[in-house]
Amino acid sequence: MVNWQYLIEEMYDHASDDAEPMAKYQRNQFPFLGIKSQMRRDIFKPYLKEAKAEAKLRFMENPNQAIIVDPKS
Repeated sequence: MVNWQYLIEEMYDHASDDAEPMAKYQRNQFPFLGIKSQMRRDIFKPYLKEAKAEAKLRFMENPNQAIIVDPKS
């Protein structure tokens, strides 16, 4: 099962030091990590691959049931 908490931690580990001005631009309403697109894709890739495989497995087990992903799991 995909542990999204690890993804969040990894994103914060790769946060840019230059993110503060952008966070201020957004009036500090949202956390801004300043991770460049390619780095963000590289971080997300294994998590999305695992989530996709998990969803496919759930669908194959019971194709008539809607797939609901609990982000807390």
